Amino acid sequence: MVGQGYGAGVGASYSEPMDELRGSATERIAQLSDILAAGSPSPEWLTRQLLAALSELEELEPAADIEIEGSEDF
Repeated sequence: MVGQGYGAGVGASYSEPMDELRGSATERIAQLSDILAAGSPSPEWLTRQLLAALSELEELEPAADIEIEGSEDF
């Protein structure tokens, strides 16, 4: 579960490996907020989360583009 390393205290740095954020975007935002409130995740962990989110967005962009083109008035 996300949150391993909790209890480190505000401003503390995590030394334990943390699970990746999971679920919907809303759920991941809530998980990230909890993690940030409990301490400072490593830059490596934050980078992994950003890359995962951007990769998901990249996969959705073609479908969104098709949807936009299909709804344009000609």
